[in-house]
Amino acid sequence: MVREKGDRKVLGMAVVIMAAIICGSTGVAGEYLLNTRGLDSAWLTTFRTSLGGILMLTVLAPRYKGALLDVWKDAHSVVRLAVFGLIGIAANLYLYMLSVQASNAPTATTLQYLSPAFTVLWMALRNRRPPVLKEIVAVTCALIGVVLVSTKGNLDVLSISAHGLVIGVLSAAALAFYGVYPRPLLATYGPLVTYAWGQLVGGVCMNMLRCPLWQFTPPSDGVIDIPLILVLGWQLVFGTVISYAAYLVGVDMIGPSRASMLSSVEPGATAVLAAMLLSTPLVATDYAGIALMTACVVILSLPGAEA
Repeated sequence: MVREKGDRKVLGMAVVIMAAIICGSTGVAGEYLLNTRGLDSAWLTTFRTSLGGILMLTVLAPRYKGALLDVWKDAHSVVRLAVFGLIGIAANLYLYMLSVQASNAPTATTLQYLSPAFTVLWMALRNRRPPVLKEIVAVTCALIGVVLVSTKGNLDVLSISAHGLVIGVLSAAALAFYGVYPRPLLATYGPLVTYAWGQLVGGVCMNMLRCPLWQFTPPSDGVIDIPLILVLGWQLVFGTVISYAAYLVGVDMIGPSRASMLSSVEPGATAVLAAMLLSTPLVATDYAGIALMTACVVILSLPGAEA
């Protein structure tokens, strides 16, 4: 029995790390599609949310059957789902894609990991209490990490555009919203159903408000080839469905705190993959910033007062 529990823990840890690496790879795939092949960030967001939502709901339908539609039977849930789909899914992913386009995948992913700091500040305001020590240390790590990534250690000049920095910080705020806002939906309908419908609602919003799926802008070189199709498929299947499902399986096996710690390998995985596959240039301060942002997540995952 003890050995079975140990094996389950090791497997769960491996699954969470795999999910984090896959998430990191989708950022690198986004950099390839946006910065190398010249696809439109709005269209790519519409593609992932629209088809991702349809794909996830199709996979879930045999298991949940009629219960899949329960979220639409309560007016308050419908409103919350609409807001979650628009801001937590569509705006979150779109801002991340814009951040990748304005900089690169490692920088955008690192900036997005500022989201725990936003969550800490929001929870402190909501609960009307000052942050505890570990939260102060974590937020400090996150802020220093952002400074290192955005300045390369030279405080007199930004290493990325001011536009890119603002978009990256907004992306982090949207990710924090994604983590906090849908909690009532998660408690009632479960994470898979909430996420699947959120994806589809986000896709509908992107189609209506920004870029319809059918308005595809060809690559800058005008070539639609196998690498382009494969990377788009990777973004859709692995980035939208498999990484999320794998993470949930890992959480079930090892618990949310340990899973959160292990998932913080994502910025590092993104940096390594970008350097290997796209020759994205990174310097020592980038890696230091990534390490500090990772430390922020790990510190917040340690036992202690809850946010």
